[in-house]
Amino acid sequence: MKNIFNSISVTHLIYALLLMSCSEDTCPMESNTPIHFDELVENDGDQFCFLQSSIENYVIRSQSEFETLIGCIQPQNIDFNSFTLLAGGKEIPTSGRVSSQSVEQDCKSSIIFRVNIQEGNGQGFSTVYFFAVIPKIESDIPVIFKVKYDG
Repeated sequence: MKNIFNSISVTHLIYALLLMSCSEDTCPMESNTPIHFDELVENDGDQFCFLQSSIENYVIRSQSEFETLIGCIQPQNIDFNSFTLLAGGKEIPTSGRVSSQSVEQDCKSSIIFRVNIQEGNGQGFSTVYFFAVIPKIESDIPVIFKVKYDG
């Protein structure tokens, strides 16, 4: 009888440790799997896209959602049967730009879109937009936007 209780205690301890390893918002970064993504457009001044509605984060899965939420200087062709668009914007007190971004999948199967925004030299408020075209994800997969402003 004593051996049964010892093995149950060990089992509970292992289970508790496994739960603790994923108890934060996301799993430890080193366990995340990078996901390849493409830019929507190159922000070179002549081509850019923006949010046509409020500054929020969006997971866009259809052409109609894209046409409602996103405006682009040059037309964009995304095959929404194969791809999903992650889009967002952040208002900041100066000019700024996206200095880096990545897309990952964590141990809970959530998608994490990390965006770092770097402060610019311009005066006045501005909005920095960010986009990532990723392989198609199902609607039940949560997407977490982690946007950091270094200003």
